[in-house]
Amino acid sequence: MRHNLLHINVKKSCYMYFSPTKRKTIDNTENDLNLEIDGIPIKQVTETKFLGVIIDDKLSWTPHIEKLTKKLNSICGRIYRIKNSLPSQLYKQIYHTLFESHLGYGITVWGGVSINKLSPLFLAQKKCVRILFGDSEAFSDKFKTCSRSRPIQCSINKKGQISNESTIPHIKPCSICISLRKTGDKQARPHRCQILGAEFHSRESTKPIFQSKELMTVHNIYRYRCITETMKIVKSHQPISMYSLFKKSELRDDRFVTPHSSHNFAYKGANLWNRFLEQSNARGKIGSLGSIKSRLKLSIMKAQHQPDNINWQDLNFNTFL
Repeated sequence: MRHNLLHINVKKSCYMYFSPTKRKTIDNTENDLNLEIDGIPIKQVTETKFLGVIIDDKLSWTPHIEKLTKKLNSICGRIYRIKNSLPSQLYKQIYHTLFESHLGYGITVWGGVSINKLSPLFLAQKKCVRILFGDSEAFSDKFKTCSRSRPIQCSINKKGQISNESTIPHIKPCSICISLRKTGDKQARPHRCQILGAEFHSRESTKPIFQSKELMTVHNIYRYRCITETMKIVKSHQPISMYSLFKKSELRDDRFVTPHSSHNFAYKGANLWNRFLEQSNARGKIGSLGSIKSRLKLSIMKAQHQPDNINWQDLNFNTFL
């Protein structure tokens, strides 16, 4: 730093101690570490932000996911407030610009965690999708009954008949509430007319929305980015430090020899690429990077929408078709 006439901001500097998770650390090892720059001590931290990604000393990425979840939920609130002021043709651009850009930033670094750790991000993503592309009329109909809710028995279907188990959106009060209104009685509505039923608490399934709008879930965004970044590194041989981590198989030149199983990028990139070739029945080299991206996206989207039902399954996030 001195040779290149560069200055270190000591106030912004810190150090972090990484230790093997399966091995007990030596007693007082962390306390014996006293790092200084020009006589000024540097503070030890357990997590810090580096280039927009929060790194913790366990490399669990939990702090980053928690921080990102709060940011995405805040973005959902902003999108909800400006949604009605913009034309519907711009909704998809808003999603990619304001939401997915934050969701996919640095995802090849921290996205290799388990599906359970990604569930808060997936919930925020589904919330944003419902706000932008969901059926807003059906949602508002839940609040158009006599109790400003969708109760169990207080319902009249479109034909004017009282129905207790109908799933059709209802917008009229029941006969009891109508008679109370006609007489001008201001007493509270009957308890049975105020109970929130399953229809009120039910949420719109997001799987058909993801399919119609051709959107990827957070799990599949990671798989897509991880494979494409791997192929960029292998084809361009840059950066050389990353290129040296990938070793091609001597038996099949289109496959990689996977290193020790872990959540890091070197293993995930090689493993996902091999699985993509095996499960998609690809033969030989696929070609340019553009053709790889188009074929990979098509394969991931097919797997994300199978089988044809409204429920999400694990095979939507870990298979290729």
